[in-house]
Amino acid sequence: MSDPTKLTKKERVAEGLRELIKHQIYPVDSLLPDLKYLADNSEDLFGVQVSQGTVRDGEQILIDEGALAQPRQGVPTQILHPSPKQY
Repeated sequence: MSDPTKLTKKERVAEGLRELIKHQIYPVDSLLPDLKYLADNSEDLFGVQVSQGTVRDGEQILIDEGALAQPRQGVPTQILHPSPKQY
């Protein structure tokens, strides 16, 4: 991983989620916590305070990589597999 201070906030969220999945804090086939929880705890989880919208943008990076399922209204996002991409 490169210098996290050079990443955008959404990239830091995506990288943080990758690490949490890699270390099985959120294991494959489980569900991510909701956006509010992730945003409220973002400083501890990702090292930066972010909004729910930024969490969603970070999740979208992993969705585009195929690591997370497409979100559905009212349904938590499922983790499909760990994402190998590192910034």
